[in-house]
Amino acid sequence: MTAEEAHNLTFVRGLDMPMSRRSPQMPYVSVGLAPPVNGQLILQLPARMFPSAFNPWSQFLLHGLVPSLLALVLGVSLYRMLITPLASLQDQANALRANDLDRRIEPSITMRKDELGDLGRAFNHMADRLAETVAFQRNLLRCLSHELRTPLSRLQIANENELDEASLRQRLDKEITAMRHLVDNTLELVWLDTERPRLPLEPIDVERVWELITENACFESGWEADRFIMSLPGPCIISAHLNGIVQALENVVRNAIRYSPADGHIRLGGAACNTYWHLWVDDDGPGIAQASLETIFEPFVRLHTDRPGGDGFGLGLAIARSMVRLQGGEMWAENHLHGLRMNLRLRKFDAGDAARRS
Repeated sequence: MTAEEAHNLTFVRGLDMPMSRRSPQMPYVSVGLAPPVNGQLILQLPARMFPSAFNPWSQFLLHGLVPSLLALVLGVSLYRMLITPLASLQDQANALRANDLDRRIEPSITMRKDELGDLGRAFNHMADRLAETVAFQRNLLRCLSHELRTPLSRLQIANENELDEASLRQRLDKEITAMRHLVDNTLELVWLDTERPRLPLEPIDVERVWELITENACFESGWEADRFIMSLPGPCIISAHLNGIVQALENVVRNAIRYSPADGHIRLGGAACNTYWHLWVDDDGPGIAQASLETIFEPFVRLHTDRPGGDGFGLGLAIARSMVRLQGGEMWAENHLHGLRMNLRLRKFDAGDAARRS
């Protein structure tokens, strides 16, 4: 054999191996010989043995142009699927950094069912929550500054009128108490809205809570105990935070006393509904306009300020609803035959759930 033939023997292919035209010369093929002859038959295929379809142009088309087009299409698709949504998310993040709280991710991204869609919805939720918090705090600060100017103005007038020491001390004590109450309630409302703490829940007997609340209400208002009526269908055990539910019901009862007539009554009722207790507190007041049933839960909103005791700050119901919502419940108002009804939906205590949590 010549040196070239000896060299080509190193590239011998089996008879069952695939062939192609990528080799610059005709391939060598090995065919094993059956016993008793031990050896191999080496032959070089003639050109006529190659498939006629494999010419240089078809090779360029299949091995060059088609893969390039597929890679281009795949790259454009990946760009539209990944890079474009990521660029939109980046624009949203930059808008939030620039205090543009009105920008939102377009629906073409938030409607997606993949991780980018989840991220877009999370961005929009974060932007909504941030916008609500900023608007709430701005409104609260504006109202608080207005409410604080009034007692400060009265103190200034009292100082300029040169009242006697006893009258001045009485006025000073009244205004300081009102301002402290205003600041404490405002700070609590801001804390509930911004922090949204996870309140520990425990089984609460509503009947015992109502007895405590009515006892305190009788002391504060001078009402007789028989003017607070409770009509619950059997034991009412809810899963709630004790201090939170007491505070919410106290604010509701104080508000009901403020707008009830001199001979009015306050009634607590309830009904069990699946996994919740639906409680309501009725008063004998005049009720409110249908359009104001949701407005009364906003901070510093006061209705019927011409009535006796109508000098509150309008924070009680806002704090009560926030406290109820933190416990997984809901609170709303509606008019009824006697006056205004405040509805509370609170979780029913489940001993099985409590055992699993412990």
